[in-house]
Amino acid sequence: MRTIAASAHALGFVLGGIANTVDPDVVIVSGSVVKAGPQWWDALRSGFVASALPLIRPTPLIEGELGGSAPLIGAAVAAERSMFLSSVRDPLGAPPLH
Repeated sequence: MRTIAASAHALGFVLGGIANTVDPDVVIVSGSVVKAGPQWWDALRSGFVASALPLIRPTPLIEGELGGSAPLIGAAVAAERSMFLSSVRDPLGAPPLH
């Protein structure tokens, strides 16, 4: 369990750093790992608080609704956007977006 807590703390630390930059209203954590239990969430929050600035620390960390399907759904959306953007032509002749 120590490894899981250490990895959750590290993830929370990184999320705190990112939150310092983007100032989100909420941080949504998804994927199958969010089901690891209260020790995982406690370690995640501890890491977040360790790196977040004082005004960012109260930002809620919540479980996403997509669960273990989140990576697959995200990949499908990214693939769809990529296919769409590669077909978009700029009327002024700029190369396609990638």
